[in-house]
Amino acid sequence: MLNYTPQPKSKQHSTKLNHKFKLSGANTAKLSDFKFLRVVGRGTFGKVFLASKKGTDQLYAVKSIRKDIILEHHLSIESHILEKDIMLACDHPFLVNMEYMLQNDLRLYFVMPYIRGRELYQLIFEEHI
Repeated sequence: MLNYTPQPKSKQHSTKLNHKFKLSGANTAKLSDFKFLRVVGRGTFGKVFLASKKGTDQLYAVKSIRKDIILEHHLSIESHILEKDIMLACDHPFLVNMEYMLQNDLRLYFVMPYIRGRELYQLIFEEHI
């Protein structure tokens, strides 16, 4: 099990972004409902964890996005809001939808069903598409 307990730098990151990331349309859950198993990917804004929802066998990919990094890249705030809105509204067999959207003082968490395989970007890059 991955021991993942973020330490807050400042509450200012949370207050600037909390009102922009409303939870309407998302199922309700808490961060403590998930058991973080391991890191499965890293990116510019954070990490992706493999997690399971406690009491179930369901695996999830949890995209953790640092709020302070979003604020440093001013243009990315709107793109993350758009990503959240699209993923919550998504209902297509070839796209992964977001089942939960969580946040704490430091991070946003996009929780999606875990699908084994590689990242699309990695596949495109390796295949020279």
